[in-house]
Amino acid sequence: MNHPWYICNIRQPRLAGILKLLVAATLLLTFSLLTFPLPAEAARQESLVVTAPPQVREGETFTVKVSEKSTEKPVEGAAVYLLDRYEPLGTGADKKSQDPSIQGTLLGNTDKEGILTVSVKKQGKYFIKAMKENGNTQEGYVPAFTTLTVVATPGSISFYVDKPVYRRGETVTLSLYNGSDETVILSNSAPWVITRPGDQDVFNPVAGTVIVEVKPKETKTWTWDQKDSSGNQARPGVYLARIKTSSGDLWAHFAISGLKHEKQHRNEAPPLPKVKPFKDVTGEVTWGDPQILRLYEKGIVKGVSKDTFDPDGTLTRAQFLALLLRAAGMEPSDTETQDNPELGQPAQTEKPFADVSPEHWAYRYIVRAKEAGIISDEEYPEGFEPDKPINRLEICVMATRAIGLANDAEGTTGDNLAFRDREEINFRYRGYVQTAVEWGIVNGYDDGTFRPAQNATRREACVIIYRILEDK
Repeated sequence: MNHPWYICNIRQPRLAGILKLLVAATLLLTFSLLTFPLPAEAARQESLVVTAPPQVREGETFTVKVSEKSTEKPVEGAAVYLLDRYEPLGTGADKKSQDPSIQGTLLGNTDKEGILTVSVKKQGKYFIKAMKENGNTQEGYVPAFTTLTVVATPGSISFYVDKPVYRRGETVTLSLYNGSDETVILSNSAPWVITRPGDQDVFNPVAGTVIVEVKPKETKTWTWDQKDSSGNQARPGVYLARIKTSSGDLWAHFAISGLKHEKQHRNEAPPLPKVKPFKDVTGEVTWGDPQILRLYEKGIVKGVSKDTFDPDGTLTRAQFLALLLRAAGMEPSDTETQDNPELGQPAQTEKPFADVSPEHWAYRYIVRAKEAGIISDEEYPEGFEPDKPINRLEICVMATRAIGLANDAEGTTGDNLAFRDREEINFRYRGYVQTAVEWGIVNGYDDGTFRPAQNATRREACVIIYRILEDK
């Protein structure tokens, strides 16, 4: 049966007329799009990528490159800004949008190859931000960030690692920089060793018996895959890398985190333990009670008294750091701040913060956390206030760093955060929150908020620690 609405059965003259109408409509639509482009909010948003050396010296010239993420095409005319990486963290809230520090200092614009050559004269930790602008409006590009550390140019050689905390199995990069005017002589191709405080050597690399010269202003780099001399994965904890040079021995400190090292989202609560030592944590509250009791079994958490945990009370910055370092396998020993002649390491003589004395119960934890880059002076410029309640943003930042995700977080803009109060999260730390969400560390509330400035409860802290605990 012939049906007039089947195009295959439409008579040829009529078909030709329809085709002419379709061609005309297509031409008209094309002309209208060229003449009246889509509004900016409807245009495709192309992500940018900005790359720069992770670390440079004061006044050292380096290049910044900006390109499109999807095509790797260089972006000409991108504006490149320098922003302070950290600022006071305790409030958890964002600063006003008109604050000039949010825009940063304009370093310049990229050339046709997407390159900008610059130098920074002041040491510190920064963000480099790249934007493609047209007046005050973006041309369909999402801004990109990367981190930059500017260090003082030393008069001697320095030995360092590329990050303070590593995930298990992550490659450790060791670098020797010769900032002196004399050539440094190395007795072989890899004259370094990995050790733990108080332990025997963990790893001795196989080195070629050849003299190596490191000339002035040169850098020599090695890597370690976290395997010990027997080929086994090194256990979590604090490590020391020691290198022998013609100018003497040098040391670099770093840590391997015992927290989860894969992006997993298995956040199920554990079975309720049989032992219930706390009268206020009985298992009746399914969200948090099992995690608290499991962490108690593992010796990671303690109660406020013998039979009371106070799950919905606040916890202090010092208490959370102690909890976090125990879980990460980075808990300091009782002799941590004493001289260790075996390793040639001096005692910790300078207080980590002006308001934290050696008499404070958490002094060693705070020293360890600062050494590991979990907390910093820039974020607590008026003092750490260890006995002050910790807020949710602080917990998120500290936990992310303790896993070894600081570089990931600081290279993320947080544009994908879906929280209704996203604008209340300090923009410098939105990448931390986004990374924590992606790794299943934190969630928001049922109303779609994150509440960065709200004090965290002991229950919330335990749930977060349990989520990131590798050995549950």
